[in-house]
Amino acid sequence: MFVLYALALSNYIDSAEYFKNIVTIEIPLGITVAYFAILGATGILVGKQTKSLKQALYAPIVMFIQHFGYSLGLIYGFLRRA
Repeated sequence: MFVLYALALSNYIDSAEYFKNIVTIEIPLGITVAYFAILGATGILVGKQTKSLKQALYAPIVMFIQHFGYSLGLIYGFLRRA
């Protein structure tokens, strides 16, 4: 995700002429909005199923932590193997 933002914002970096106009800013912004929309939908669905506001607020946080931990685990496993 950071790479997409970097490519999109490379128009403002003088030494990055090669990467100009490869990725528009709408692509990383759209992916980010979709990601948080999925987390929000998770909260709504869990809250509707459990009828608990606490669970509705807690579910997206848990999903974010699990996703972040899984990503870190993949990176660690890849680097450890190398």
